[in-house]
Amino acid sequence: MRIAYLEDEVELAETVGGWLRNAGYQVESFKSGADCARAVENQRFDVCLLDWMVPDLSGAEVMARL
Repeated sequence: MRIAYLEDEVELAETVGGWLRNAGYQVESFKSGADCARAVENQRFDVCLLDWMVPDLSGAEVMARL
């Protein structure tokens, strides 16, 4: 399973991303909502985990765009 993970806090992204990878998931992390939205539009992901409060494009805006 492939996961797109939007999180702008580096330590949290590393921790949660590590847990997911240890559980056997492929995780691609994004610090930018715009980068995450572009990736999800152009690649196949099974799940998107979205931080709601990201400076450039919030998780809610990413979801609406998708």
